[in-house]
Amino acid sequence: MSEFELKKSAYSRYLGRGLYILLEFSHSSWLETYRFINNNKTITIDSNEYLGLPFKLLFNTQGENSGTSIGIANIDRQLTYKIREAVKSSYKNKNIQCKIYLAHIERDTSGNLISEKYDRGTFEVISLDIDKTQINLGINLILSIGYNIGTIRYNKNLFPNLYL
Repeated sequence: MSEFELKKSAYSRYLGRGLYILLEFSHSSWLETYRFINNNKTITIDSNEYLGLPFKLLFNTQGENSGTSIGIANIDRQLTYKIREAVKSSYKNKNIQCKIYLAHIERDTSGNLISEKYDRGTFEVISLDIDKTQINLGINLILSIGYNIGTIRYNKNLFPNLYL
């Protein structure tokens, strides 16, 4: 699907069609990955069940609360319990990972779901605030610092203008 078609679908007014955000939370101490969709229904995409749950992505770029965060409604206490368990466990040096996807979902003429998933990146949870109504997770990109980056040898033969 082209970017034009993706944007067209996002602003579409046709019923049964839209652009959704998918979240997948994982941690080394959990046996399963927790999946959520910003919808009021649970939907199965690529044989994975995404629990419908209201959440929002907050992009705070100025002020005291700089950084990106996810605000998830604390309706399903299972995620709250698992997050607290991961923070208190012996694995707390390894953060909770969050994968974010955009999903184009529509129904065909026979009523079957047609979906396409677009990976938007893997993030790690760096801060946590849980209250009675909402879970606020501060997220940050996982940097690939451990990888070797190619180097270029700068010498007079290859780059004569550097050595004037």
